[in-house]
Order: sequence, then C-alpha cells, then structure tokens
Amino acid sequence: MCIRDRFHFNSVLELKKIFDMNILNDTSTIDSGRIDDDLFLTNKEDANLDYYTDRSRNAIARILSKQNKIDTALTLTRIVISRRLDDAAVEAYIVNSEILFLNRDYITAITQLKRLQREFIGYPDSVEPSYLLMGSCYEKLGEIISAREVYNKLLLITKNDKLKIETNLRLKKLKKK
Repeated sequence: MCIRDRFHFNSVLELKKIFDMNILNDTSTIDSGRIDDDLFLTNKEDANLDYYTDRSRNAIARILSKQNKIDTALTLTRIVISRRLDDAAVEAYIVNSEILFLNRDYITAITQLKRLQREFIGYPDSVEPSYLLMGSCYEKLGEIISAREVYNKLLLITKNDKLKIETNLRLKKLKKK
C-alpha cells in the first residue's frame, strides 16, 4: 500500500471510529465540550498528509455547531487551524468564524477573519467571501463605517461577479441606515 493510500485508509478508519461511537448524537463521549484527543489528533509526521481527516473535522464541526455543541465544534476547527497552512485551514477559519458569528462573538470572529485574510492571500476564491462575513460582524456591532470599508475593499480585490453583486447590495442597504 503506498503512503497516500495508507493515510487515506487511516482517515477512513478514523471516521468509521467516530460514527461507530455515535459521537454526533451521544453526548456521553463528549467531556466538557471536548472530544477525546486520541480520536482527532495524529502525530506530527502524519499532520501534513492527513488532509482528508482535517476536512472531515471541519464538516463535523459544522454538524456539531448545528447541534449546539459549540465548544466541541470550535475545538475541532482549532485543531485544523493549528496543524495546516492550506485550503483545509482556510475552511477551518471560515467555519470557526461562522460559529462565532452565530453565537454573537463578533469581535473574535473579526479577529479570526483578519488573520485568515492576512495569512492566506494565496486562496482568493476561499478568502474573499470572508469579507462579507466580516462586514456582517461590523454591522451587528453597529460599526457601519468599518462595514463599508470592508465591503469597499472587497469590491476592489474581487473578480467574482456574484461577490460584487452581493457586496453592492449590502452597501446599498448600509446607505439607507
């Protein structure tokens, strides 16, 4: 079995272990909002090759956040953020920020989004939509000027027509305020 297949196989086994334990529905496996580290942490040697496991962590974090298991969901995204410097980390930052936004922790969400935008310039298709979330955070905080600045910056940097349309709609709504 080649290295890539071995790591993919290990990721699949890890996911099977999660679902066999019925972790998503059984709160007895969750201790104070944290899941057993053995279940989600791998050694440093495997970290760079364990892409599918980290993508799964992001997906599971979304599911857990919908089940109101916020601390556990944030823990999973933080694991991915601490291990990776690729699109899986970008996704983890976005999931993390969405969870924070939904739980009205706008300042922390803004901090996470700024870090994402600063450190992952090479992923514009994933990072640019984060400006919309950041603008929404500023709006919720009542910082209309900051929201406008974020939206205007997005208009300058994006080539995505859908993002431009959404950004222009948000700017029009802000003008009415």
